[in-house]
Amino acid sequence: MSGFFIPLSLVYLSASSGASLVRVGTLLTVAGVLSLPLPLWTGHLVNRLGPQPIVLVAQLLQAAGFLGYLMVRNTGVLLLAATIASLGQRAFWSSAFTLVSNLSDRQPGGHSRERWFGIIGSLRAAGYGVGAVVAGVALSEKSGAVYRGAISACAGLLSAAALLLASAVPSKATLPFRPSPEEQVETDRGRRGCWVLWADRPYLALVGLNTAFAMCNVMLSIALPPFVDRRIPSATWAIGPLLAMNTVVQAVLQTSVVRLIRPAATARLAVPGRCLVGPCGRA
Repeated sequence: MSGFFIPLSLVYLSASSGASLVRVGTLLTVAGVLSLPLPLWTGHLVNRLGPQPIVLVAQLLQAAGFLGYLMVRNTGVLLLAATIASLGQRAFWSSAFTLVSNLSDRQPGGHSRERWFGIIGSLRAAGYGVGAVVAGVALSEKSGAVYRGAISACAGLLSAAALLLASAVPSKATLPFRPSPEEQVETDRGRRGCWVLWADRPYLALVGLNTAFAMCNVMLSIALPPFVDRRIPSATWAIGPLLAMNTVVQAVLQTSVVRLIRPAATARLAVPGRCLVGPCGRA
């Protein structure tokens, strides 16, 4: 879905709202900033309700945001639709990995979690590549009807994913994590607030590195299509294949990299009062 919509986003939203690319990009950034605090509450909801209902609501929010994109005629509607979609994306990425971890823990044998994440990473990269190719075809058509059809397809895919999650994944398999009394005592003793993270320099370095990587990755998907469309309109057809090539390495090498890191010790990742990955509980 992301590989399908992101290459279209600036071109479509600029044409439908009448705003410049700079204004559209600014509004999308504002929507992203407005949704930034959501993961702080999403983590508590996942601990209390389990990841499945949170992922379900996140999918529906994203679908609603995409339906809102179809009604964009001015910048106000654009900002509202983008904020709803961004809230759904934040909630999804703050709960989906916990859902995968809970489901992988049901499989016997070691390294099931690593195998699940490797497979899912490869599938996500492959899906992004296929979506980028289709988006390139849509961009080459330069048709508002084709753009709206692509966005409608994204909304439909998100709704179908929510339906599959509600009907095919047993809710008992994704119950909230309940720490043992010993783990709860350790958690209560270690609860020192968010400031403890700011004092952890290796953790901040990891966050900074991940931010730089994400910015470069997203910049390619967002900036390349309008650049080619404006500067090299005869080569618009090449946008999809170029973006797809960027995902081939991820799809091919994801499982191999996971296989290489299996012998390494499992890291223990913690936020104030919550152990997320490691021997103390679920991811």
